[in-house]
Amino acid sequence: MSDELTLETLDDALSRLGLQTQPSVALRLLTLAQDPNAQISDYCAVVEKDWALTGRIFRLANSAFFAQREPVTKLQRALVLLGLNRVRAVTLGFHLCRSLSPDASDLTRRVWAESIYRACLAASLAERVGSDVNAEAFVVGLMLDVGVPLLDRLQPERYPEVYAGAKGPAALMNAERDTFEVTHVDVAESLTKRWRFPDQLAQPIIRHHQRPKGRAKDGDEIALLNRIAYYTGAIVLDPEAASPSAERPLEGLAGELFGLSGEDIAEVVAHATDEYRGASLIFEDLAEPIAELERLQEGVHEQLLGAMDDQMAEAIWSETQAAGERFSIAGQRVELEPSAGGEVRAYLLDEEGERIIGANLRPARETVATIKRHLGMDDIADEDFRELMGFLKSLAA
Repeated sequence: MSDELTLETLDDALSRLGLQTQPSVALRLLTLAQDPNAQISDYCAVVEKDWALTGRIFRLANSAFFAQREPVTKLQRALVLLGLNRVRAVTLGFHLCRSLSPDASDLTRRVWAESIYRACLAASLAERVGSDVNAEAFVVGLMLDVGVPLLDRLQPERYPEVYAGAKGPAALMNAERDTFEVTHVDVAESLTKRWRFPDQLAQPIIRHHQRPKGRAKDGDEIALLNRIAYYTGAIVLDPEAASPSAERPLEGLAGELFGLSGEDIAEVVAHATDEYRGASLIFEDLAEPIAELERLQEGVHEQLLGAMDDQMAEAIWSETQAAGERFSIAGQRVELEPSAGGEVRAYLLDEEGERIIGANLRPARETVATIKRHLGMDDIADEDFRELMGFLKSLAA
């Protein structure tokens, strides 16, 4: 499938891929995941009907990861051994992954492998800060790059080259926008709407390239997941990125977002690597195992440092620019402020003036339709955007 891909044609393009409106088993697992009273037996009733997943769970339960003296032969025992949080995470993640990649290309298998590691890192972060959203963090981490395999299926002739040429998450976003107008985040947003993901999962996935401010308030699970998604989504998972001189990841941002030191994050990375060894057994045949895992662990340290330094420098650059422009559009407020590389950062504000949705805009390329989609303002008339569009055109001139 290589038709012209735009924001306006994205939903139809995903439908032509044959994606289910909602995969039935994943939907049941998603419902269970949102039920605080769900027990292992509830998951067992769903999992036992899926022989492929059941076999993988037995393989994990009987692996060296759990080091059982006697073989595990009963599914409920295997699930108890895994623990409720891990069961919630890997069962839902497996069904989402399988629904999206029925015939995985080499690129897709690589991306899913990296996504599994990212998911383990996200879950380890959640556990470290003492939150009970480990399973949600795992699913969010797994789905951060969900748009990549889908773009690979939508544009198989061009996308592998775009992906290969991009060095890092920000570079990939820019390359996708330049080539297709659509980015993997746009695809992820469309998918979360199609599958009716709860806000707790959808918002962190959609906003993972948007820098959060400060730490999340106690009990604000969505804000915490936003921070975890941002932190884990900035990493380039490449063993070649390892640096012998990298002793610890950036402390400043870890402290700002989570109240963790560099030593804390180093332990999180080590735990995530161990968890990946187990989780990868569940996703075999869907993901290519990561080679040189120990070296990758070192590389994650360096990538946390390098990626976060770049993003912090861009944030500081943006904050030193002139104050942003604000517009009232059909009773809603939108703020535009300069960003690096000639882009403009757009924010939809709530009644208190707090930013609730953000997007990067390219003044020379945006239309009313793309801005409405970026900011979730589809129900507002085009003519109400006249002043804002005039401002963007003045920047593009």
